Amino acid sequence: MDDTSIICDYVTLFVDDAASTTGTDLANGKLVWNIPINSYYFKDRGNVCLMSIADAALPRELGENVVIMTQQGFNGTTSQVDSAAADKINADLAVLGSFSNMTTTPLSNFRMKFSSPEPIKLLTAAKPRQITLFVFDEDKTAKDMSSQPLDREGHFTIKFQYVNPEKQRDLLYSQEYKPAF
Repeated sequence: MDDTSIICDYVTLFVDDAASTTGTDLANGKLVWNIPINSYYFKDRGNVCLMSIADAALPRELGENVVIMTQQGFNGTTSQVDSAAADKINADLAVLGSFSNMTTTPLSNFRMKFSSPEPIKLLTAAKPRQITLFVFDEDKTAKDMSSQPLDREGHFTIKFQYVNPEKQRDLLYSQEYKPAF
């Protein structure tokens, strides 16, 4: 697929804005944003898109490593076959990306860096009216973002990459539900 078949929208989500949205649970790392329809520019697009994090920043106080997940990905799950029951998280969560604390000056300044050698692109419904992200530690514990200043800092710029509807006919996007045995 060449770049001429791609149409993109970028939506920037501030953690501060999620703090007052119904459904947000800062203490358990759940962030919810309601997205107005006019946030999406292009009208001529297919009914599915690829969702990825184009840019992001989080406060260093969140810790060493942070994993950002969402339930909106059709093609992403979390495999936890050998995890203890107490350690399991919702299996339909898909990773969008991760952050690591990086030292910028030895022993004095630290910053949280979004690590993305290749952006994770999750297949999702086009023009979502609500975006929910989950913030976890690498040990699968939810990050508590309810204390100051964590509930006021950070942002995510989400990229929605749409396949041109004329080109989409050539591609087969479908969801397969396998029966459980």
